[in-house]
Amino acid sequence: MNYSMHSTSTLTRAKRTVSTKSDPLFFRLLKLRAWMAKLRLSFWTSLITLLMPVKELCVMLWKSMLVIPVLSSLATIHRIIQPIQSRCQVFTDFTPPIGEYAKRISFILRQEKIQVGKEQIEKIKEVIRYHYPDLRRIINYIQRSVVDGVLSISSTINNEGFAQEILDKTVNKEDLMSVRKFVIESEQTFGNDYPKLMKDLFNAVYKSSISEDKKRLALLQVSEYLYRSALVMDQEINFFSCLIALASVV
Repeated sequence: MNYSMHSTSTLTRAKRTVSTKSDPLFFRLLKLRAWMAKLRLSFWTSLITLLMPVKELCVMLWKSMLVIPVLSSLATIHRIIQPIQSRCQVFTDFTPPIGEYAKRISFILRQEKIQVGKEQIEKIKEVIRYHYPDLRRIINYIQRSVVDGVLSISSTINNEGFAQEILDKTVNKEDLMSVRKFVIESEQTFGNDYPKLMKDLFNAVYKSSISEDKKRLALLQVSEYLYRSALVMDQEINFFSCLIALASVV
């Protein structure tokens, strides 16, 4: 009896298998399933193909981020801490001589058809000497001095006179808030270049007639804030802090 029941169930399953295979809907489902599997494979293959250039681009960008270019001079590499430098490849560009800078500025002025008077030639040389080796700053300064196609560098680029005026105000114990306002309103005079102005202030202190003890302390204060100028975000605040420290020792 058990054998009979087993034979019946086996026969039933065989009939279902035959009927299922002969059903057109079953073949459609099989084809649909195969098509969907092929579609998924095609999708992932296409996605990988598309992402490969992106991966290469990301790798390229990452490698470029690990390269520290040192442009014109080694004046900026000290701003990067040693642990970062040790993990990077440093490329140092050769700084052209100052005569090549003068030739480049002359070429730009001719190309732009800028009229240059004889009295402007010495002022151009002074601008180049003052901002060398920063060619971009030289070009920007000269560009700001062009009015209606005529080069007009109205004042000297040397800020030692302006720095001396700031030092005099500080030594004479003038209100530091008014001194700060004076400096901010005169940013066009020194091209908003606070580190350069601080160097001129250092030279002004060095040449001043204050006592040697005060001069040494003042030079140390200015040199400290000149060092900080390579690290701070706001140069004007750093310069004003330097004036506060300077006023406490002179």
